[in-house]
Amino acid sequence: MSQFALQPGIDDTEVLLERASVRDASAIEVLLCRHRARLESTVRLHMDHRLAARFDPADVVQECIVQAWGELPRYLRERPIPFYPWLLRIALER
Repeated sequence: MSQFALQPGIDDTEVLLERASVRDASAIEVLLCRHRARLESTVRLHMDHRLAARFDPADVVQECIVQAWGELPRYLRERPIPFYPWLLRIALER
């Protein structure tokens, strides 16, 4: 059994974060993409209507994911806040 196997009742985000910390590309991809729809809805909700005419929330989320990919090693070392709020902060700052 893998050291990263899911255990019943445990949120798989922690397992994916552990796998990402050893540079597991598939875990990183899942972490960064699994919240895409939720992030897009939140960005759409918070986006100023004047910006919404010029920017697609999906583009903002894509930029967020690219930025998060670059910042992920530091996040994994420090883990200042839970993963989704960290991603959300990046998206809302964009």
